[in-house]
Amino acid sequence: MGVSIRRAGAEDGEALFLVHRESVLAAYVEIFPPDCYRFPAEEMRAYWNEALGEPDRVFLVAERDGTVVGFAGISPGWLRNLFVNPGEWGSGIGATLHDEAVELLRGSNGGVLLWVLEANDRARAFYERRGWRPDGGRQQAEHPPHPPELRYRLDWAPPSPP
Repeated sequence: MGVSIRRAGAEDGEALFLVHRESVLAAYVEIFPPDCYRFPAEEMRAYWNEALGEPDRVFLVAERDGTVVGFAGISPGWLRNLFVNPGEWGSGIGATLHDEAVELLRGSNGGVLLWVLEANDRARAFYERRGWRPDGGRQQAEHPPHPPELRYRLDWAPPSPP
């Protein structure tokens, strides 16, 4: 069966948590070695439940056979989150979520921003294939060991002349 995309509701907090946890444990194993840095499950479960209630945030979820397999989160001018279950990597779900989220952001002046871990080569390549470019912004990630994050920008193409 195919994948459907819908807006997340308050009831989707646990699903977002599960997708986030599985994705992070697979993608960030070299950045946050699990034998040194335990995944902050309760903190993240609370975070996703709270984030779903924030009025300036929108979450899109991808479902396959009634199960959430990926999600994207946006707020004005920002792509905040994009996570897909590792078993679905390469299936096009991430690209679909990305494109739908960016379309919702299209009205943002001059483009949109996101943060990505510097060492997350897979994610950086994904975004760069879609036109995102580092804009020079850097910060340390919130969670230990506080790896560096890079800010990326996606500028809107100027309209084509008639």
